[in-house]
Amino acid sequence: MILNCPIVKVTASRSIPTAKTINQPVIYGYYDAHVDSMLSTDVSSKPQATANRINYSAALSARPAKTFPALYMISGHAAPNQPVVFGTEPGETDYSPLWDEVSVKWKPGVAPVLLVKDDQIKALVASGKLTMTPTPVILNCPIVSVEG
Repeated sequence: MILNCPIVKVTASRSIPTAKTINQPVIYGYYDAHVDSMLSTDVSSKPQATANRINYSAALSARPAKTFPALYMISGHAAPNQPVVFGTEPGETDYSPLWDEVSVKWKPGVAPVLLVKDDQIKALVASGKLTMTPTPVILNCPIVSVEG
C-alpha cells in the first residue's frame, strides 16, 4: 500500500499561547466540616451549562446518576453563605470528579442551619427537617483543593 500524504504548509492566524496556567472561578463547598474547592467544567443539563457558563456534555448522561458520589445543592431558604456539600473528596475510596447532583431543601417552618457534612444532611432528612431529591444531572467538577 502506498500512501500519498502531502505536507501542507499551514499558516496559523494565532500563535499557541505560552502561559502555563489559566484563571477560572472555583466553587467552594464543605466536606466533613472543612472547605474544599472545585472547578466546574461540564454538566449534562443544557440550561445549567448556559447559566454557569460551562460546557454542556450529553455524554455525561450515559451512565445512571446514582453511579457517582452526591453533590448536595441547597435550594430555597438556607443558612447565610451556604455553599454546596460534597459527598466525598480526593483521597476517599469513592471519590470521582463526576457528581450526581442532589437537590436539598429545608422543609417549611424549619430554621436552616449551616450544612457542612453529607452525614448531617442525611440525618436531617431522616428527622424530617430536610428533603433530598435526586436529579438526573451529572456534573464534571473535580475538587482541586482540599483545605482540611
